[in-house]
Amino acid sequence: MSTAGTLIQVVSQRAPRAVRSAGAVLALAVPLAALAFLLARPEHDHALQTTVGHFYIVTFVSLLGFAISAGITVGSGRLREARAFFLNLGFLSISAIFLVHAVTTPGVLVGMNPTVGLAARLSLFAGSVAFALSTLRWRPTVNEWFAAHWRRALAVLGLGWVAFAMTSLRAPDLIMRSMERMEYAPMPARRRSWRSSP
Repeated sequence: MSTAGTLIQVVSQRAPRAVRSAGAVLALAVPLAALAFLLARPEHDHALQTTVGHFYIVTFVSLLGFAISAGITVGSGRLREARAFFLNLGFLSISAIFLVHAVTTPGVLVGMNPTVGLAARLSLFAGSVAFALSTLRWRPTVNEWFAAHWRRALAVLGLGWVAFAMTSLRAPDLIMRSMERMEYAPMPARRRSWRSSP
């Protein structure tokens, strides 16, 4: 098991149940309380429009989440359990795709880029799919496959992420054209294109 996975396991085992419960309650209550306060007092909800700050903050948080998720994913990959793999993959995919959202912040490394909005939504979608897969009860043959091929699965997903990131940075027009076709194409045309695809 990785160092991050071992640390989380030790903390979860040694921390008293009351401490863990209080931490979970605070993690849920504090953001909700802050949201309720800002909704009740909108004069305190100041809009901060800074692309440079967005770039540095989101990049740092995404890299930190990616590092932690990668360590946990590598550790869980050695377990013969597909659900644990998909659970950690959910966190990994959210942080990795959100990193693309960070580096495509307009006005820092690139100009106006359609990926900055697409990556934010795609990270949540990919994470939710992985989390949904982690709730299923997989057959022992599937768990055995993941135990034997989890490195290959991560490599394929990693190559897909690299291709998406490079396309976002080097050829954003391809993503823009694809988004425009999906958004403005009439529904019958979409259906014909889907049916004609192999």
